[in-house]
Amino acid sequence: MTPDARRERILRHALLDIGADPAPGPLVLPLPAVGMDVVAEVEHASLVGLHRFSRIALATTDGAVDPHPGPDELVAALRTELAARGGPEPVPPGPVPAAADGPAPEHGPAGGPPEPVGGTDPVAVALALLHHEAGRVSDADLTDRVLVSGLLPLVGATGPAARPERSQLAALAERLAAARDAERPGRVRRLLHQWLTAAHLWRRPVLHPAPWHRTPNSLRRAGAPAVTDPPVPGRAGEYRLRPARPHGADLRTVGDWMRRPEVVRFFGQPWPDERWARELDGHGAGSGTAAVLVEPAGDPAAGPVAYLEIYRPVRHALARAFPVGPGDVGVHVCVGAAHRRGTGGALLAAVAEALTAAGCPRVLAEPDARNTAARRAFGRAGFDEAERIALPHKDAVVMVRTAA
Repeated sequence: MTPDARRERILRHALLDIGADPAPGPLVLPLPAVGMDVVAEVEHASLVGLHRFSRIALATTDGAVDPHPGPDELVAALRTELAARGGPEPVPPGPVPAAADGPAPEHGPAGGPPEPVGGTDPVAVALALLHHEAGRVSDADLTDRVLVSGLLPLVGATGPAARPERSQLAALAERLAAARDAERPGRVRRLLHQWLTAAHLWRRPVLHPAPWHRTPNSLRRAGAPAVTDPPVPGRAGEYRLRPARPHGADLRTVGDWMRRPEVVRFFGQPWPDERWARELDGHGAGSGTAAVLVEPAGDPAAGPVAYLEIYRPVRHALARAFPVGPGDVGVHVCVGAAHRRGTGGALLAAVAEALTAAGCPRVLAEPDARNTAARRAFGRAGFDEAERIALPHKDAVVMVRTAA
């Protein structure tokens, strides 16, 4: 395999490991832990992760660019960055293999990915393997080996010029549905049904240190849910919520808060006011996100104490790594004027109560896994830690507060 092909495969693994969904065009993947960025041109964005890239390079913070980094150097930079995000989930939820299942199979940039299911009829060979291994290993392991690392890569292997990936996925789904319907009740039938209907599939990451991650199920044939903008309560307990204006004092307030070092560490948005103006302006009607400033209801002259983003998780990267519903809402919070004075927990509790009262079944948050202060604040506000996940820009802990 040529160095270019190895670099391409490594970058594919990295994007799958963090749940990224690239679009054709320039790609910048920040690696702050090593002071570098991976830069590339996305030539083809694949439905099954077989993206094609050109000009994969490493850029340093001082402006230097290595246009042809060695594959081992690229792997080392990516692994260092992903390990610095906060460490793996020790016991991932869901159908994980028991200790008797043995270690993860050797795969990745050094040893190569698992060999795709081969044979003259890959689906028939995959089904035979499924029957042979059912009862020997976990459902998660079978899903990863037979479907995620076996059949799905074959879908995109011929490239979009030969046959569109969507039609290949549809044909594969039809074959698996026919096999499911012909199968007698039992574990194999249940697993085939799960492959066709589940929103996510379990996958072993290659570069990320966690043992398991969820990946979106590209076989699932379901229309995109109708998504409305999230509700924005005018009042939450002792606080008043109002839209953050993309100009004037509101813009300066949000920009100043987000450029504070303790905020930059976890939010990573130390943007100038001009970019924050575009960001706030983009969180309008139809965007699925509302930008909000929070003020004490009893003292309007006191000024804002926090910045909130209330968003629909189904339109957020969170949905690629964690099961969400169209009625769920998510919150990002930056406590500004009253930072570290106990405001966070009280504010989050009041906002969550107002949102559930407005009909939202769940309120979600995804603080950085390393941000123990934020996790404690959400815990004081009645949120429970559900799962650690990988997002494109961080490892996060999903926190959930369910309506009573």
